[in-house]
Amino acid sequence: MKELSRNKMVDYAYKYALIPNDKYVYLGSKSTGGNDCSNFISQIIHFAGAPMRYISPYWYYKSDKDYSVSWSTAHSLFWLLRENLEYLHQGPKGVLINDDSIEIGDLVFFQHKNGHVFHSAIITSFTTRREPLITQHSIDAINKKINPEYFLLNMYFMRIYI
Repeated sequence: MKELSRNKMVDYAYKYALIPNDKYVYLGSKSTGGNDCSNFISQIIHFAGAPMRYISPYWYYKSDKDYSVSWSTAHSLFWLLRENLEYLHQGPKGVLINDDSIEIGDLVFFQHKNGHVFHSAIITSFTTRREPLITQHSIDAINKKINPEYFLLNMYFMRIYI
């Protein structure tokens, strides 16, 4: 397996965090009733070198009206990355890492206690205390501290490979 370019991932995140890439549908922020977090993370993964996958398990974006559920939904993206690793499918693979091993360019997924993964973001910086800062859509932000309430939930840090 080959690790994706962290520099490319972070460059893309910074470029399109506050002004979404118009080559992709923007699914909105929570304030507008939409959720664009995993669409944004999928764009980052693809830009950094992961090929789209048009066969099962699907992970692709063709147009504003034709994209896979795993491209645009945090729960589906999380499990696709894990399944691709477990079964060595082509496409992006996600390796879970401990919070003391995280680096810039790693992803974080947040899971409710009921098991549903509801949000994804990318780590783009750290505080002086080495607390991760995330860049995300839904609500669009750059180098934001993780919501303190999320520490009561399950958080999964993930490194992406192809």
